[in-house]
Amino acid sequence: MPYLLWGKTFATWKGKSAAVTTVRAWVDAFPRTARGYPSLYLFGQNGVGKTHLAAACCNALIDRWDGDTSSERLSPVRYITAPALLARVRATYRPDSAETEDAVYEDLSHAPLLVVDDVFKETAAAGQDDALVSSHTQRVYFRLIDERYGQVLPVLLVSNTPLAKLETLLGRATASRIAEMTQHRFVQVAGPDHRRGRDVH
Repeated sequence: MPYLLWGKTFATWKGKSAAVTTVRAWVDAFPRTARGYPSLYLFGQNGVGKTHLAAACCNALIDRWDGDTSSERLSPVRYITAPALLARVRATYRPDSAETEDAVYEDLSHAPLLVVDDVFKETAAAGQDDALVSSHTQRVYFRLIDERYGQVLPVLLVSNTPLAKLETLLGRATASRIAEMTQHRFVQVAGPDHRRGRDVH
């Protein structure tokens, strides 16, 4: 995770959203053997603390992690932002790339928890309309989610995108998998924009 998130915990959370109770209960119950554990989708407007909550989950799992004797994995969590994921995949298309596209998905497929932050932020950064997510972006999301789906391992998705737009942006197949993986656990984080110091309406 970025250095900024290392100290983000539930104790440092300053929001008032009821979502924090749901998220904390979800990570407190996170089992040592993660297969079959439900995924989580956090959404809400900018600045309400979604990334803080996701980082708090990561840090809680890392703090209580005592290793996995069945593998050489050093951490129970993989964290990546969606723009970084897409950039990493695109980089594999260069002739001199040291990493293959398959290796990217392999790296992200087997951790007990995968956190994907800023889902669809790459479209906003590109100035695209929400309805114009490229077929390449949809393919990347599908393959990543499908890899986790096949491994029966949870993913924590963090996004500004409301549920009404999820299928339009992801495509039906990916949205359907997310609905099953989360057991329809979509958590809205509401509250003030902490970065700007004003209420979000």
